[in-house]
Amino acid sequence: MNPTFEEFIHTQWTYFGMVYRIWRNNLFTIQWWMLLLVFIAPWIVWWKLVDKSRTGEILSYGLLVSLLSATLDETGIALHLWTYTKTLLPLCLQMKPPNISLLPVLYMLIYQYFPRWKSFIIAGTVMAAALAFLGEPFLIWFGIYQVFTWKHIYSFPLYIALAAGLKLLVDAMFARQQE
Repeated sequence: MNPTFEEFIHTQWTYFGMVYRIWRNNLFTIQWWMLLLVFIAPWIVWWKLVDKSRTGEILSYGLLVSLLSATLDETGIALHLWTYTKTLLPLCLQMKPPNISLLPVLYMLIYQYFPRWKSFIIAGTVMAAALAFLGEPFLIWFGIYQVFTWKHIYSFPLYIALAAGLKLLVDAMFARQQE
């Protein structure tokens, strides 16, 4: 039997009610404050460090990182590979501070400070290792992130591919613009 649209809407309301109650119970916990810090602090650092003459190029790279990492993250959640046990806001479940703040800022700083491919790949690999083998386990330990069938080793090449693929794209876009 196929579900009706009304059943779908009812399930959505039930789901949102559960999300809201979980969020309310976690509001102002140390994990919630950590998410708020991860949401705000990287952008303050970025603003102080960004090369203002290249803001458009660097921000384009970061926005693509944010878009792609959020898409990959939602795909992993939908496939039940992992989930997040805490959220900053109940209405914006897809707005996860690592995807819209921490990752884009880290990637943008590497993009800015390591313009040559060799140094960029080395820095990107170090960052990927730190994110996969330190960052993800920390989020698990801190009670923000939970993996089901995912392993951190799978994240490592994805972080590198994300950095390199988007650098290739943004470099090509801005090279063409300068012609």
